[in-house]
Amino acid sequence: MYKNYEIFEHQYAKVQKYIDFIDQNWPYRFFATLTFQYKLTDTQGIAFASEHIKRLNRRLLGRSWSKQGLQCLTGAATLEHASILKRSHDDHVIKDRGSCHFHFLLHDHPCFDKNPDVALHQLTKAWQASARSLNYKVTRKLVSARGTNVQLFETTGVYGYILKEAKTPGWERQERLFYVDGKGLLYIDASVI
Repeated sequence: MYKNYEIFEHQYAKVQKYIDFIDQNWPYRFFATLTFQYKLTDTQGIAFASEHIKRLNRRLLGRSWSKQGLQCLTGAATLEHASILKRSHDDHVIKDRGSCHFHFLLHDHPCFDKNPDVALHQLTKAWQASARSLNYKVTRKLVSARGTNVQLFETTGVYGYILKEAKTPGWERQERLFYVDGKGLLYIDASVI
C-alpha cells in the first residue's frame, strides 16, 4: 500500500473539486481498502461493500446497535476498478482489469481506543473478519486474506489517491462516490459537485 500519497495530490484539476468535497467531512481517522478476488459488476461490488459495512458496524457495536441508539461508523468511500492477478490455462499470470475495489475514509468513533495503535488493531481485526465473512457464489470467499488493508489517516494526499480515476471521462456520471453509514454505502451524485 502506498504510504506517499502526495504524488497524487493536486495532480489533475478535474479531481480537485472532488477532493474539496471529501475534505469537507474531515477529520478522518482511518484509511481502509476492500479488494474482491473475483470479477464483479459495479452493482454487485456496491452491494457487497454495503453488506461489509453493515457487518462491520454489527461486529464493532453489537447486533442491536441501532436499537440501543448507538451512532454507527461513518465516512466516505470511492469505487475504482482494480486489477486482479489470475492464472491462465497455461499457468501464466495475467491481469484482469475491471473488478470493483473500494477505498474508505472512516471517522473516529467512541468504540475505538484513544491510543492510535490499539484503535488501528481494533478496526483491522473487525475489518478483516467482516470482509472474510462475505461469500461469492455461496461457498467461495469473496475477499482473500490479503484483500483488506487498514491504516491510520496521516495525510490529505490520500484524497488524490482514492480519487485518481475521477480524471477519466464519465466518472462523475457513474456510481463511484459514497457516504458510509449504518445502512452501508449511500450514493453521492458526483455530477452535482
